[in-house]
This record gives sequence, C-alpha cells and structure tokens, in this order.
Amino acid sequence: KRLPCAIFGAVRSAVSVPTAIISGIRGYPQFSALSTSDKLDDKIQYPYFGRTDVAEGGQAISVLNLYIKWGVKRVAVVHVDDDFGNSFITGFRRVAELYAPDMTIKSFELPYNPSPEQIEETVQLLKKTQFRYINARISSSANEPLLKKAYEEGIAGNGLYNWILDSGKVTIHNAVALRGSPRHQYFNGIIDTGINRGSAEGGTAGFKALEKGLKSLLDDSRDLEYVKSFLPPPFQESFGAAEGFLEGPMSGSSHAAPIYDAVIAAGLAACNVTSTKGLPATESELSGQDLFATFAQMGFDGVTGRVDFDPITGSRSPSSAIYHLLNYVEDEERSNKTHVVFKEEVPAFMIDGEWRENAPITFNDGTSEVISDLFPVDVNTNYLSPGMRAGGLVMCVLVLLQALGFSAWTLKLARMSGPASRVVKASQPLFLYIICAGAFIMGSSIIPLSVDSGTCGESGAGCDVACASFPW
Repeated sequence: KRLPCAIFGAVRSAVSVPTAIISGIRGYPQFSALSTSDKLDDKIQYPYFGRTDVAEGGQAISVLNLYIKWGVKRVAVVHVDDDFGNSFITGFRRVAELYAPDMTIKSFELPYNPSPEQIEETVQLLKKTQFRYINARISSSANEPLLKKAYEEGIAGNGLYNWILDSGKVTIHNAVALRGSPRHQYFNGIIDTGINRGSAEGGTAGFKALEKGLKSLLDDSRDLEYVKSFLPPPFQESFGAAEGFLEGPMSGSSHAAPIYDAVIAAGLAACNVTSTKGLPATESELSGQDLFATFAQMGFDGVTGRVDFDPITGSRSPSSAIYHLLNYVEDEERSNKTHVVFKEEVPAFMIDGEWRENAPITFNDGTSEVISDLFPVDVNTNYLSPGMRAGGLVMCVLVLLQALGFSAWTLKLARMSGPASRVVKASQPLFLYIICAGAFIMGSSIIPLSVDSGTCGESGAGCDVACASFPW
C-alpha cells in the first residue's frame, strides 16, 4: 500500500491548526500555501508544518510600513476572532512597538460569521474612536455587511474615512452597484494589502509559465473536465473564476501560484532527501522528519518569486515575499450611466521593505490626497470683536484722561489758598497723585489686553510684546 509523503492545505488557519497537530503526531509533513497564523510556527505543537506563505506577524510589517509612509499614527483594527485574526493584531502591535512606538492602535474582535447585532456593536465602537483609518482583517463574507453598517453610521463611503481590507477581492472585484447607491459609495476606493503571487512588475517567469499552462486547459474541454473531476462538486463549476486565469490575466492574489510553489517545494525536498541519502529511485518511503527538515532549508525561484524558508519554523521568510496594494475603483469601460462595475488596480508594491508607487492611489474621497488620521479640531479662539475692542480702547482713553485731569486739578489746588485748597492739602496731594498714577497705569493695561492673534496675524510678534508688557 502506497502511503502519502505529505499533506497539502488548508486555506484557513483555523483548519490547519487542528489538522497540523494530527499530521505531526502521525509523522506526516503538512504544507500550506495560505494559512498564516503565527501559532503554526510553534514546532512543539506543529513539528512538521511548513508553508509558502508568510506568517501573519510577518505580513503585519507591510501594513505598518504603509501607514508610516502616509504619516498615519492612529489606526482602528477590526479582526476575526480566530488564529488568523489574532495573529495579525499581535504581530501588528509587536512591529508597531519596534518601528512606530508613537502609533495608537485600537482593536476590536468579530466572529468569523458575525450576527447583525455583533456588526452593529463593532461599528459603534469603531465610530467612538474617531480614527479615520480602519483596517479590517475579517472573513470575506463579513466584509460587505460591515461596510454597509459603517456607511449607515457615517464612517464609510463619505470620503472622510479610508478602509483597508484583507480579502477585498472576493467582495469587490467585478462587483456591480447602482450609480450613487450606498454600495457604490462604500466600495469606491477600498484598499487591500497582501502578498503578491508573482505578477509584480510584469510577472515572474514562473508566474507567466503557470498562467500559460492553466490557460491551455481551455484548448481541450476534456482536459478542463478532467482537472475539475478532482475537486469537490461545489467547487467544480467555479474553478478558475476567482483566480481569473480562464477568462483573463491571472490575478496577483491567485491561490494557484502559492499552492503550486508548495507542491514544487515538497517535490524538490523529496528529491534532495533521496539524493542525499542515496535512496534508489524506486524507494517509496520517506521520513516525514527528513522531508520537513529539507523543506525548511530550501530556497528556490518559484512562481511567486524567490522563496526562502525559516530553517526553524518552515514558514516563508518575510523578506523573500513581494507585497502589493490593491485599489478598487470604477471600471469605466464596463460601467454605464446607471451601474458601476468595480475593478482591481495595483498601484503599489512593497519590495525590500519599501512601498513603491507606480500609479496614484484613489482613496474613498476620489482623490490621491492622504487625509489626516483624526478630524481637525474645531477651536473657538474667542477673539475680541472689533466693537468690543473699540469699546475697551474708548474706556481706556477716558480713564487716562480722567487720571491726568484729576492730577492737574490736584496740582493746581495744592498751590492755591482758600477753602478748596485746604481740603486738597488736608488730603495729602502726594497720596492723591499716587491714586491718579495707579488709575492711569490700570487704564493703560487695557491697551495690551486688546491685542490678540486676530490683530497680530500669523507671526504673533505683537502678541508676544503685548503679553510681556502687561505685568509691567
């Protein structure tokens, strides 16, 4: 009886986690192309798990670098409450502490299949943050219900907020909406980030070859039906639609590319084991431990680009991956006056840790301008009105004139003789002069108090002088 040498899959980390425990106990390596939970790097629990995708914690650096490039310091994250989502937020906080310690991150959890009540509660919490950049790492089926509720609450689709999704392609690419409808508003300008599967900068040689090979299935309907026969019935009809390789160019988000690399990596590892140990070509048994160890030490040029592995965890090294930014905008060629069809554009790639734009990014407000991460604070400066300032200066003049007038009156009567002068002399002219001087100084203080930024302009030099002169 021929036994398998490895197990491939799964897509969701929540599925790979339990199966990797069992496969490890049985001694079978398990290689995934799409499960990204950091938990799977634990070699005590999952001794033979490897992947051609980057662990979620490693992918978080691409999102962080994007926010750093935009100057964003406040981010709200809503993530699915499973191994995938929890790994992302943990990794995101970890890299933020290292590279953006002044960034504020507020996170909220959603189940994989959230109820309307749970979505409403999460939207209310997002709204309270007043953060204008929201990152959603949730199930693709929950994307639109969350965006719809966010639109109703005024935190999506109005040009005042920017949303970044993890699986926007499934929801938005080729989606149709009535022009001007809520769906049109909240889908427009959505951003999606992830690992590019080989299409970056014209595509790798392997990506082009795989795309050509898959398209060749259309040359003979029997070939296509034969490949479909290996799939479960629910997936046979949709085969190729999500990948795009049967009707047009293969998507940079294609699942086919990393899965192909996973199979090839396992095959190369098996070849290396047999050649190293000198096993005959007919030898059918491979040690799972040897196969995984060889897999983790490998490096090769695959469909998705250079593929290097962490020799301890067996996960793809983050530095060997290329990341892309997907932007969902109106497809003007397929849209009309009443309906909007959305398409996927790829305006930026992150290569060697740096985001490089090859086209403008369209945000939800329809522009390429990066908005601030908080709303501008509406400050009431309470500047003096012209009438108030004029009234104060008039009172100032009256006080000064009266102080001078009474000083002159005191001086005059102090030099005269008669009943009036005796009253002034009895009241001590020096004391009366001091009262007049105090009234004069008090009245003159109205002058610097009447100066504010409304009269000094942007320089503020006059305000500094007025403020310093008041105590004197």
